[in-house]
Amino acid sequence: MPIATDARKLDNVTVVILGASGDLAKRKIYPALFSLYQEGLKPKNWTILGYARSELSDSDLRERVMPFMPKKDNRDRSSSGSVPPSPTVPGNSGKKKEEPMSLEQQLDKFFECCHYVQGSYDEKADYENLNKEIEKHEEGKQKSNRLFYLSLPPNVFLDAATNLGNYCKTKSGGWNRIVIEKPFGRDSVSFKELSEGLNKSFDTHEIYRIDHFVGKEVVQNLNVLRFANVIFDPLWHRSNIKCVQIIFKEQLGVEGRGGYFDHYGMIRDVVQNHLMQILCLVCMEPPVSLSPEDINAEKIKLLKAISKIDKEDFIIGQYRGKKISGKDYPGYLDDETVDNNSVTETFAACVLKIKNRRWDGVPILVKAGKALDEKVLEVRIQFKDVPGNLYTEHKVSPNELVIRIQPDEAIYFRIMNKVPGYTDRLTESLLDFSYKDQKKSINIPEAYARLMCDVLIGNESNFISEEELSLSWKIFDPVLEQMEKLHMVPEPYAFGSRGPVEADYLAARHGVKWSEETDK
Repeated sequence: MPIATDARKLDNVTVVILGASGDLAKRKIYPALFSLYQEGLKPKNWTILGYARSELSDSDLRERVMPFMPKKDNRDRSSSGSVPPSPTVPGNSGKKKEEPMSLEQQLDKFFECCHYVQGSYDEKADYENLNKEIEKHEEGKQKSNRLFYLSLPPNVFLDAATNLGNYCKTKSGGWNRIVIEKPFGRDSVSFKELSEGLNKSFDTHEIYRIDHFVGKEVVQNLNVLRFANVIFDPLWHRSNIKCVQIIFKEQLGVEGRGGYFDHYGMIRDVVQNHLMQILCLVCMEPPVSLSPEDINAEKIKLLKAISKIDKEDFIIGQYRGKKISGKDYPGYLDDETVDNNSVTETFAACVLKIKNRRWDGVPILVKAGKALDEKVLEVRIQFKDVPGNLYTEHKVSPNELVIRIQPDEAIYFRIMNKVPGYTDRLTESLLDFSYKDQKKSINIPEAYARLMCDVLIGNESNFISEEELSLSWKIFDPVLEQMEKLHMVPEPYAFGSRGPVEADYLAARHGVKWSEETDK
């Protein structure tokens, strides 16, 4: 498997960001590329070309991106020396001493490589012009590589990919790679149309379907946690585990950005892709190796083992407005960007059943929602009660492994302990690995920076295959079809609450409780 430092061995890479004037590019993609520059993980020679319909100059683009760049350089290089030093500038003395660049100097140097090209997403002539601009920056270079990042609305994915394939791929013997963001369709049919269109313009190994949840540090640690620690292997089994819970909660509502969300909803936007990828890493069998092919094979086996979701095993909700601490928080239907009669779900919960030897009988609870009581993304593995409990006069809580992905990244294990002193009372304690302490000495990369580096070095293990997505859609298609056919009305819940009470009844029907409340 390639490692991050392999990116430094690359020469002559052009990164083309389509949709460069948009929100995602400004907030995530340009800062991610700057992070690679800071870490010394960029190719030897690279050019970053922004492409969009807006009429902008290079300096205009910089002005738009700058508010989302770091305000200070917080990296601490004092510990391991495992990453290259900060960019340097020659010293002013007669010696060949080099001094670290200030953040301002680093940004200036980075933006020297950033340029902008205006064009539409469906006109042949504009892509021919884009190709000429790429060639201008490649002039005099023998073997050039091109990376195309589609930071675009889904309705122009295929137009852009087709034109890039026809007019902008390198012919110098280097590689071409295209990165696409979700949504990967709205159902199996639209996903198949998207995939067939992409496959006409790019080969399978050139297509990178990105899921930034997979790039998060704690998610990256899941395979290590499971497969590099012998203690977890015998525990990771239906004989020991009562349930698995995957929980995603946001405190914000759509807040004026409901145009996109109202067309997709929480199941399509988060559950079918982000949370299913996390589920795969938590529940898949050990791969033969860490190669992308072997990891992908185990994910596919797991997805094939997930049963069709029964009607009684899912619920949907939609938030209503509420006054909190004297401030009015509007409901989903109060947002002017949302249709007044919308039945789009802002909350979804379901129970998945995996029919294989490891997980048969273990309910997999998945919950995701907006306008809830906290912001959190975590996996909770709740173990069964102690058989033949000797401490009958005390409450003995089941053990629980909590993998908190955001915020305050941590992995901790709930165990029972005796309260110290002249007492026989019991209490819950935590075996805790917190990333807070690690951050003091190690620069933990942002998800987009890690994944952008993976694309550059050709590491496909952190990206979603076509077959994975196809199987995931098949799991949720019946639910989505039923919701639309019946025009199902979501259960109401108050802004800032835990979500609809029906989610608690859903868990109770399977003999479990949502356990994120235990931390409060």
